[in-house]
Amino acid sequence: NDVRNLKRLSRDVRASIYAFELGTKVDLSVEVENKKHVTATLWHKEPMKGINPRSKYQELVKMTAPSRDVFADQLKYLEGYADIRQDRGAEILSQVSTPVPFLQTISFMDEERTPYTLELLATSLRFAGFVEQQMKYALAVKRPIEFSPQIQPMIPTPTHGSLPSGHATEAFTLARVIWKLMRRSAVPQYQEDGYWGEMLMRLASRIAVNRTVAGVHFPVDSAAGAILGLTLADFIFAQATNSIYTQAKFDGLHY
Repeated sequence: NDVRNLKRLSRDVRASIYAFELGTKVDLSVEVENKKHVTATLWHKEPMKGINPRSKYQELVKMTAPSRDVFADQLKYLEGYADIRQDRGAEILSQVSTPVPFLQTISFMDEERTPYTLELLATSLRFAGFVEQQMKYALAVKRPIEFSPQIQPMIPTPTHGSLPSGHATEAFTLARVIWKLMRRSAVPQYQEDGYWGEMLMRLASRIAVNRTVAGVHFPVDSAAGAILGLTLADFIFAQATNSIYTQAKFDGLHY
């Protein structure tokens, strides 16, 4: 269990080890109030010392789904955003998969130059996907296409739930991990007041908004995804550096 052995392993083996390391440290609980208000809570299972495995649970992210009225009210945003589909079309299609290429336009990353940074981002992306899918499954929020026949998304609507937005979760997770790496590097330009971090957040936001333009997400989905993503980034970094992480709460009933 010595980290010095990691560099002797192939990338796919390391990926499995990292996936286990992060995945086994979280759990999810679900509460339903009055048979309609659903709350999913992501917990950090913090191991306790001892021969036999034991854990204490720390709340990481608590997320309550909005009411149906909130989504119905947000249909007007999808109608407005649909007007810029022609301008954003190529960009939206290229963002269907991973957000990494878009974040590379700000952070100087390349397979030959920063292989371990890209490996960390791949690890973060897998973990974010693992968590977001459980959240989506628990909250079971309907997609825009199920609210109106006029939505007519420009890309296929995924089968999983709408909130939190997976693209928002992943984009904000990766953007914040990159920003924290930049700050930790002590390179002078990355220490300037928020400029690099602000640009990374703006790009993550654009990726998230494009999903509303495409007609597959409500704005509230992206807000929830941003909160989840930023919190996961802190958690991932805390696991890698033995530091503290933030906790977050999203109450969609008061969005």
